[in-house]
Amino acid sequence: MIFSLLYLLAQFVILVDAQNNFHPDCADPHNKEISCSVHVVSCEEELLLPVNDGDEPPEAHDVRVEPFARATKHKHQLHVDISWQMPPSNNSFRIRAFELEVESGDGGENRCFLFNVSNFGWTEDSASPRFHFSSESLFEFSHVYSIHLRSLPMSKNKKSQVSRNATMPSNPDLEQDDRTNITAWCKKHSDPQASKWTAAFRRIFLHSLARTIQVEFVGAPQQYCFEAYEVRLKDESGMELAHSHIVEAKDMKNETIGGKVMFFGEYNFTGLEVETDYIPSVIPVERSSDRRCLCPTQNENPYDNQIVCSCIAADWKKVRLARIDKLPSSPCPECVKNGTLDNKPPKSDHKTLSVLIVVAVLALILLVLVYYLFVFYRRQRRRGKALRFHFKNVDNNVIGTAEPNQPLIYNSCLSVLIVYSHDCAFHEAAIHAFAEVLRDTFGLQVHIDQWDQEAIEENVNTYINSSIVKADKVIIVNSIGAYMRTKARHQKMEPLERIPQGPLDRLFDLQIDLALQHARVISVRFPYTQSSCTLYALSPLLQYTIPDNLGLLVSSLTECTLRSDPRLSESDPSWFEKSHHRIQPYSITMEMNRFNDSGLGDTFNSERNKAQINGMSIEEVAKETETTSLLSEQQANVHEVIPEEPSGCSTPRHEISDSAYLSGRIDSVIPTACTSDADNRSSGSDRPDDPIISLENSSKKTVLQNVPLSMNGERIENIEAGKKLREISGKDPGGDSGMITSEFHSTILQ
Repeated sequence: MIFSLLYLLAQFVILVDAQNNFHPDCADPHNKEISCSVHVVSCEEELLLPVNDGDEPPEAHDVRVEPFARATKHKHQLHVDISWQMPPSNNSFRIRAFELEVESGDGGENRCFLFNVSNFGWTEDSASPRFHFSSESLFEFSHVYSIHLRSLPMSKNKKSQVSRNATMPSNPDLEQDDRTNITAWCKKHSDPQASKWTAAFRRIFLHSLARTIQVEFVGAPQQYCFEAYEVRLKDESGMELAHSHIVEAKDMKNETIGGKVMFFGEYNFTGLEVETDYIPSVIPVERSSDRRCLCPTQNENPYDNQIVCSCIAADWKKVRLARIDKLPSSPCPECVKNGTLDNKPPKSDHKTLSVLIVVAVLALILLVLVYYLFVFYRRQRRRGKALRFHFKNVDNNVIGTAEPNQPLIYNSCLSVLIVYSHDCAFHEAAIHAFAEVLRDTFGLQVHIDQWDQEAIEENVNTYINSSIVKADKVIIVNSIGAYMRTKARHQKMEPLERIPQGPLDRLFDLQIDLALQHARVISVRFPYTQSSCTLYALSPLLQYTIPDNLGLLVSSLTECTLRSDPRLSESDPSWFEKSHHRIQPYSITMEMNRFNDSGLGDTFNSERNKAQINGMSIEEVAKETETTSLLSEQQANVHEVIPEEPSGCSTPRHEISDSAYLSGRIDSVIPTACTSDADNRSSGSDRPDDPIISLENSSKKTVLQNVPLSMNGERIENIEAGKKLREISGKDPGGDSGMITSEFHSTILQ
């Protein structure tokens, strides 16, 4: 049971494969009223009952077997067309069908096909139609086949049969050409296989607005020696020529596909009519410039004008440019024409209800959006993301030195296209590294052909147009290869080709002209490229040398200074929060009461007044006061105090303990007291609540400004002077003590 199912499945696969090997319609394309259908049959099967001798139908007339190699996008395909005519005889009405048997010369399996023409009505006025049988996979290159065509039904003793032997042409893709110089050989000879080759269309674009049909066809290999191709547009009948143009072979493009060089030609038919059917066609020009036949049907002298010289044309299906009409102004033309219908819409409350529903939905969406923004703001504020920046010399909340149109951290989202020539592997590696620097370091959206190969393979023309149109900036890399390729094209010289040729080498020639038309073009080169290799069109522009002028190039790309460099923001968006922290408010205070009780305040105050009269400094006053003995007595009693915040105090004062003063550094800091508004104003600080930055490095010292005293070879603060000043400030808060206290509160890092 299983073997039977497998056998039936195999037969079904063979049947489906056989049906896919040929075209099922065998009717004459010029006589559509005559029907003909093809069916796969067994060669041993008796199709129709035999008839008596003398009642058999006549043989088929003018049987032709025409094989030719058809070009495709990537290779060549063998296409065989078998055609014959209905015999011009009065006995043709006896023909009910034709049987075609294909016998392979290498001992392969025979294939048989049945052509049903029983619906054909033979009359004296009817022309003798030609039936066609074509296949693209039934036959193989370089094989010999025997083809037998029989008229059915047959008699027992006689067969109305016509036989032909056909040799298939060789495969152009596998043909090993031993001619060392094809160009020199083609100047005097012709390839006998050229008459068996036919072109094919690669792409056909219809532009209805421009009334243009753009065709792209595949050219023949070099060994066929074709010098030009004729591109045609025929009418819908295929008999009349509407437009034609000659495309020279030297103007065609070439690409390496699968190790083979393929040639492609392009042409645009303009000024066409809309709503008209056209049939595109392409055919090689059969004679060369010296009138030599390039498509000889037999191995004869190509210079003989009497020989048959015929090339095969490749036709495409019908195409039409559709008319683009305006949309109707009335949504219901039938309703307007009908006078019995009331054009006024009935009054209803549905419109008002719909408007209310829309307004309610929009209001709900707005509320949800505001809620999420509020939640997001609260969350960021709780995490400490909401940073405040305060600047000095601010008048009316306007920062005079800042640029209001530039953000603090510039986040670029520019699209940059790099156009370059594939000179060598090292040049490609330099381009690749340059593109990675722009993409990974500066956050630009960079496009090079090495990264866009999928889009190029899908449609190279679409990629070239879209990549240049979508690019904000176009960077053209000058090199010796780009210079020589452009020079060869402008001076009509032979094009350059790298050894070995890469798959993307021809892309530069296709996109450079369109890239130069971009509004924002930037010219760069590498140090190994001389300035004389700059393209002519880029000579007036500013030239950037990479990597020497990389900073200037990035500034030109982003249109901002390097201070807006997005590298920190792109690598770590929270770099500022991680590298900074808020400092707790600190206080510097001592026990003022001990100074007041000891009477040193009055002594120092009087000495200070004398110093002001005599022009002495505070340091000299501190030296003249006899406070050295009190220093050792007060060291043990110095401690940190945290007084309560007095009334009328606006901002906290930052104080440091006496032990920190003695050690020459700030080791312990605590928030203690706060100063009055008068103290804050006298200190000269724009921000009274700005924190004093603590030094975590023990090697650094915080010293009091304007009090540089020396003790044991080190700079320390004069504790006695500080005590006297605090005693003075405690006794006379409205005096000059505020100025002196502010001097003690101003710190420098040393």
